[in-house]
Amino acid sequence: MTADFEKEKNFEEKFPELYALFSEIGIGVEEDRTEWEIVQTFIASKEQAEKILTEIDEFLSSNPAEYEHTVEEIANNYFDDTNEFIRWVEQIKRFVASARRKFEK
Repeated sequence: MTADFEKEKNFEEKFPELYALFSEIGIGVEEDRTEWEIVQTFIASKEQAEKILTEIDEFLSSNPAEYEHTVEEIANNYFDDTNEFIRWVEQIKRFVASARRKFEK
């Protein structure tokens, strides 16, 4: 197994919901859907949104740069630098938080 595969597998095990969302983003952008549209259709419950938000917080509080290239591959995205990568993850977090609100009514 390659180091990249091991890193991706490790990411999936540590952050399964976030991995699934990033994978969906990778597929969705190929279909010309916006990240906002993808998150809106991916989030199926308040509980799922909260789990993803927790995983994002855990991810950001660990060493997110360690997985930058892994996430680029999963989400079919390229980041100029680690700061741009962190901003992108924070934007996805805001999208998830917004999507969660539709279940709070």
